[in-house]
Amino acid sequence: MDDEGLIKAKNYALRLIAIRPRSEREIKDKLTIYLRKKGLPGKLIEVVVSHLKEFDFINDTDFAKWWIMQRGTSAIRGSKIITLELKSKGVSSDIITELLPNPDDNQELEKAKIVISKSLRRKYSSFSPQIVKMKLANLLFRRGFTSQVIKKAIDETIQKS
Repeated sequence: MDDEGLIKAKNYALRLIAIRPRSEREIKDKLTIYLRKKGLPGKLIEVVVSHLKEFDFINDTDFAKWWIMQRGTSAIRGSKIITLELKSKGVSSDIITELLPNPDDNQELEKAKIVISKSLRRKYSSFSPQIVKMKLANLLFRRGFTSQVIKKAIDETIQKS
C-alpha cells in the first residue's frame, strides 16, 4: 500500500472532519471522489475509515446528535425533514429512532405555530385568508411537519388573529 497516498487520504478526511462532524457514509463518499481524482486505490477508504473510527473521529450516533441539535437551533424544522436528512447522510434508522423518537404532536405544533407567526408578520399580511392558508401549509410542509400538525397549527393561529 502506498504510504504517501494513505497519508494524503487521512489528511483529507481529517480536514473534512475539522470543518464539521461527518457521518461514516459522508466520509466514504468524499474519499471515493478524492481518491479517484488523485488516482489512488479505493481500498484506502476502509483503512482510513477504520483509523478514524479507532480514534472516535467518526461516530454516526454522535454525528446524529450534533445534526439534530444544529437543525433544531438554526431553523425550525419538523422531525420528518430531520429524519430524511439523517437518512441521506447514511445514518441508520435504528440510531435515528433512538435519538428522534416519534415526535410529540404538542412540540411539533408549537414549532409550527412559531413558523406561522414569523411568516404572518413578514410575508403574508397583504394576501387573502385562503391564499395565506395555502402558503403557510406549503411552508410548513417544506419544513417537514405532518399534515395533521399543519392543519391544527393553521386553524389555531388563524382563529387567534
